[in-house]
Amino acid sequence: MNKLKLRTKVEVVLVVLLLLSITTASVMSITRTISDEGDDVYTFIRNSNGNYWEATGANIQAAIDDCGSYGWVEIPEGTIDISTIIYMDNNIWLRGSGIGATVLRQANGANLGDIIYCADLSKFTISDLTVDGNRANNPNGFNNIEADGCTDFIIRDVFITSPSKGGLRIDDSSRRGVVSNVQITDIDGTQQGLAVATAYDMRFSDIIVWDCDDDFAIDFSNMHSSIVNNIRVYDTPMGIKITGASYGNYYNEYNNIVVNVNEDAADAALKIQYAHYCNFNNIYAEGTGIIVYGSTYFCDNNNFNNIHIRNTNTYGLSVGGNNNNFNNIYIENTGTYGIYVTGDGNKFSNCNVSKHGNYNLFEGANHFDIISSSFNNGGEYGLVIKDCHYFSISHCEIINNGYDGIDLSIGSANSNYSIDNCIFYGNDGADNLAIDCHANDDYIIIVNNICYNDGIDDHYQTKGIVENNIGDDI
Repeated sequence: MNKLKLRTKVEVVLVVLLLLSITTASVMSITRTISDEGDDVYTFIRNSNGNYWEATGANIQAAIDDCGSYGWVEIPEGTIDISTIIYMDNNIWLRGSGIGATVLRQANGANLGDIIYCADLSKFTISDLTVDGNRANNPNGFNNIEADGCTDFIIRDVFITSPSKGGLRIDDSSRRGVVSNVQITDIDGTQQGLAVATAYDMRFSDIIVWDCDDDFAIDFSNMHSSIVNNIRVYDTPMGIKITGASYGNYYNEYNNIVVNVNEDAADAALKIQYAHYCNFNNIYAEGTGIIVYGSTYFCDNNNFNNIHIRNTNTYGLSVGGNNNNFNNIYIENTGTYGIYVTGDGNKFSNCNVSKHGNYNLFEGANHFDIISSSFNNGGEYGLVIKDCHYFSISHCEIINNGYDGIDLSIGSANSNYSIDNCIFYGNDGADNLAIDCHANDDYIIIVNNICYNDGIDDHYQTKGIVENNIGDDI
């Protein structure tokens, strides 16, 4: 074998060195070279390909794009100004170093459409960071995070503050997303802290929203087959809205929700429209009440269990929808009505309504049942029934109200009703009546009631049965 001459060897070495320098220059054009001695790798953005970048907003996007079809991007501790929208991609996990440790802040004057935007993506995750909308310096921006038309995604352990408009928005038929341990605050725009518009099979848990000034803290709109657990809303004039005329809200579960609205409450703690076959369990509302809409915003066939409403500036529970079930409802210290019902076919059982400012009113409602409930210590009547038909009140306690126990004489007459096995005492109306019927009531049954110091005035009804009642002045 011939040996290479010295000149040839030198030429080969120079070529190799030239190739190495070109390769190094190419790598340095997109990544930061890390020194073994002077650099801490945890101060750089890094991704699953093992590449590193200086911690800037533009480089977050570069690291996402560098991952290709899947991977992760880790953002170090510190505050990073974001001047352009961060576009997520499929199968990417964007993670910080923890809430409060990694802060993505909208740069002054950026006024971005969104800070992080996810469009028609699947299987991405956003976690462990704070997103600051810096609203004071971005009055024309929009949401901190938005996901449109996305599937099988996760947003968790995220703190959202001071958005130009909305905090977190999920829209456009998104499906099977999981949102957990998210805190949203300082909402002063025209959007909500959390807004969901047309979504399916979602899971929300451990969400806290507070300090909202101009709109509902949370809006669930057109959501189907989803579960909402452990939600807290406070320091807001409006709590949670469930709405959506286009598709309605079907087969959802809402569990363990606490809403404390502030003294300037302008609307409901929980406002429910277009809800069908949903379950509401363990709900606490304070400051203002719960509305279950009827008429053009009808709600029907929903179940409400373990609902606690107290210290409201107006009503406690307003029900316009039909065929809903209310079980274990506790209402205390309301400004006006404890319960106000205009819908048909609703069932109330094991309810306790006390210290209502006026009375509990059923008006134009038909086919309702009240079972094993207490209406007590109200400012006026225990119950007022107006123009209602085909209803029953059974095994209830109506005591210590400012006026009569049950008054059916106000307004239009009622018919086809029964009041049985109830206890009345301490109701201090002008006539100390347990029950005051309307003179034109027809087809009534009032039997087996116990009336202590409270009488029954049936106005000499001929179409009915009034008998076997025990007490004074019967």
